Amino acid sequence: MAKDIYGITPIVSGLNNQRIALLGLIGIAHLEGAKVSLPKTLVDYTPLPQDQTPKEHPTLPFDAVFDEAHLRQGLQAYDIFSDEAATEILPHDDCFRIGSEYLSALAGSHGDAQIVADFLKFCRAAPELRDVAKKALALAGDQPPLMLQLRIERDWRDYLLRRPHRSDDGETTVDPRRIFGKIGNTPALADHRLVLACCDEGDLLQTRDELKKDAADFELNLVFKSEIEEQLELPTSRLQRSAIDFEMCLMSDRYVGLTRSSFSNMVCLLKSLQMSPDIPEHYIYNSKSREVVRRWDMGLRTGPAEAAEQVPVGKPATGKTWAQHEMKRQRLKAASDLVALRRAKNGQIDEYKRKLRQLGEL
Repeated sequence: MAKDIYGITPIVSGLNNQRIALLGLIGIAHLEGAKVSLPKTLVDYTPLPQDQTPKEHPTLPFDAVFDEAHLRQGLQAYDIFSDEAATEILPHDDCFRIGSEYLSALAGSHGDAQIVADFLKFCRAAPELRDVAKKALALAGDQPPLMLQLRIERDWRDYLLRRPHRSDDGETTVDPRRIFGKIGNTPALADHRLVLACCDEGDLLQTRDELKKDAADFELNLVFKSEIEEQLELPTSRLQRSAIDFEMCLMSDRYVGLTRSSFSNMVCLLKSLQMSPDIPEHYIYNSKSREVVRRWDMGLRTGPAEAAEQVPVGKPATGKTWAQHEMKRQRLKAASDLVALRRAKNGQIDEYKRKLRQLGEL
């Protein structure tokens, strides 16, 4: 009996949300014994105000962003991919939700963790983008830079205004001086004054020169990719530029970000998988501390206090029992069942509409 082949609707989101949705697509297929037809193209998404959002976003070939050959080879043992057209297209929002649930498998030691870890390790940027990332790091300065996710763009400020953080254990800011001050106050980073910013430079709330001046007040030498752009031949695609930033962060020894960012969390998670059983030297600036705080959570926690709690890699966090992690596993299966039910229901509705059209033609 032929297996179902699942595809996915266009993923209108940023780099790592697209990665999580692809993980969900593969996760659903893995749970249901189906195969996956990878999308031929990816949406080159740019967040814009609602009144400026285009009806259609530009697209890029899948292998212009991700190393498709490396991904297929890495997951070969699972026999999950098909070169044939999808027999069923799954909504990307369902895939994203299940992909997010699948990430929780890495917090425990049950069987789902292996395919999650393998997908994340082998879903890397296209070779030409990795080459640009290596070159950018070499051109940044004489010493390895401290990578910083400078999340002070307009879209992030607007998001925070719409959905303010209600937890009392953290501090989310778009004030660059607050971020630079925390880095400057951190003894562990006293010898790392060269800082390479990861951000969407076209969407920053302040100019590049203003930010460099603010950083210098804290004895930090802030560098932007645009300063070495002529030597890099950077692509114009936002998605590809984000992939370059991501690879630069993975290649670096030290990184500062925030737990509320899927970019920072995914960088920490993949770096942890690369270095296991060691923990990468990653820090967060959205804690209430006057310094940036070392994170120990493999990028799996969104709360600053939880992220800073020292726990063994691959083990449940302090206060979490195996039963709780098994409950998450059951939630994952329930989510998959829900998607299957939703698809069946949609199929029934489509069949009902078809019969109505037939009756109308009589």
